[in-house]
Amino acid sequence: MAPQGVRVNSVNPGFVVTNIHRNIGIVDEEYNGMLQRAINSHPMGRVGDVTEVAEAVAFLASSKASFTTGALFPIDGGKHNLTPR
Repeated sequence: MAPQGVRVNSVNPGFVVTNIHRNIGIVDEEYNGMLQRAINSHPMGRVGDVTEVAEAVAFLASSKASFTTGALFPIDGGKHNLTPR
């Protein structure tokens, strides 16, 4: 695809705070526990924000990433590095 000028990249978010968990009916106590476990399991000590994922996508769609293809972008606070291979 690259010879035709098509770039293919992947944005791989970790735990990101959105309304999806609340929309599927998770009660506050369960959500707060899940959120705390996620915070504790990320090397950066926090979870992601949708803006951080959106900024990665915007970068890849921009001319600033014109020479970037075949790349995987883990936007996950280092969580991917802890995953056994």
